[in-house]
Amino acid sequence: MKYGLHLAGGAAVCQGSALKQVATVAEELGLDSILIGDHIVLPKRIDAPWPYDE
Repeated sequence: MKYGLHLAGGAAVCQGSALKQVATVAEELGLDSILIGDHIVLPKRIDAPWPYDE
């Protein structure tokens, strides 16, 4: 089984040098991948009900 690291929004590692440090530690721990979301705009509030019901 392979494990990866998900950086929530990547805000804490927006600098390349910080991301390199995180990637180095992740590799030392044996992790297989690093994922960073690509949403550049996030809503402050979502009013749509979930789950949706028509």
